[in-house]
Amino acid sequence: MTTPIESTHTQNVSHQVNAFIDGLKEAIVVSMAAAAEGIRLESEVARVMQRMGAYHAVLEGIESQKQALRDLLKQNRSAAEKESLRFQIKLLDQQTIAVLTRSGLSTEVAEQTVINQLPEPTRDDRGRFAKT
Repeated sequence: MTTPIESTHTQNVSHQVNAFIDGLKEAIVVSMAAAAEGIRLESEVARVMQRMGAYHAVLEGIESQKQALRDLLKQNRSAAEKESLRFQIKLLDQQTIAVLTRSGLSTEVAEQTVINQLPEPTRDDRGRFAKT
């Protein structure tokens, strides 16, 4: 037979155990929600990185085409040919602006980026960047 003191003690312990279990349940639920949110965020970051990689590849392709046209401009060409090459470069600049705006830049910033575009650094015969 239990005494009233033992019964009260048992009830207190039972209450504490139930409170502890409820706390664990809450912690598990919060941890699962945080993990799900983390997975969602990681997925979003991966998607954005993949998209930025695609934009980068397109921009590299455009720049490669522009460089080929610049190389042709350096050759002995007629005035009409040079004008045609410059026009093609301007069209490629417009493509670059379109890609940059599609990637999230404002039109003004994209245009300034193209206008202020620095030439590719030159390399020496060993593949090192040449001093300018």
